[in-house]
Amino acid sequence: EGRIFEEPIHLVFIAAPSGRDAIIQPRNLIVAEKGSKAAVVESYVSLNGDSYLTNAVTEIVVGARSEIDYYRIQRESREAYHIGTTQVQVGRGAKFSSASISLGARLSRHNLNVLLLEEGAKCELTGLYFGSGNQHMDHHTLIDHPKPEGSSNQLYKGILSDEASGVFSGKIFVRQDAQHTDAHQANKNLLLSEKATVDTQP
Repeated sequence: EGRIFEEPIHLVFIAAPSGRDAIIQPRNLIVAEKGSKAAVVESYVSLNGDSYLTNAVTEIVVGARSEIDYYRIQRESREAYHIGTTQVQVGRGAKFSSASISLGARLSRHNLNVLLLEEGAKCELTGLYFGSGNQHMDHHTLIDHPKPEGSSNQLYKGILSDEASGVFSGKIFVRQDAQHTDAHQANKNLLLSEKATVDTQP
């Protein structure tokens, strides 16, 4: 409670599987208590080009009047499969900021779910995905506004070339009691070849 970290906390997950049947399942729990502030970087990398599956879960609790800046960088093997879920709960007057960057994996998906649990909770979500070859990248976001005076802002951008494909699916729920909610969402994509595709459902 009340702790402010001047330097970012960096979680690095390094995959070095020896065979083609590896499954890696990390779970992270980040709790920012009242009035605290921190930046957290979560990186996924690999040491070789093997095929494997990463199934990662991160849970973040942002306490009252606290702030978390969360950076997620996925640059795993181009033969790997990556599925990640980030579950966030934001308290009264607190703020959660997220930047998600996807560069690696043959197939990747990131589910980001944010519950603005108390009055005056805020979140800002940004994302960048760059795919080439036969990569496929999914990004799914869900923001739930159950209380008044909350705000959310989302901006995801994609760059796809060759035969790469991408998906952005974003949902915002504004509940009946969530008066004076301010919510924005946008997805922009740049296709660099005739065979690159993207499906967007903002």
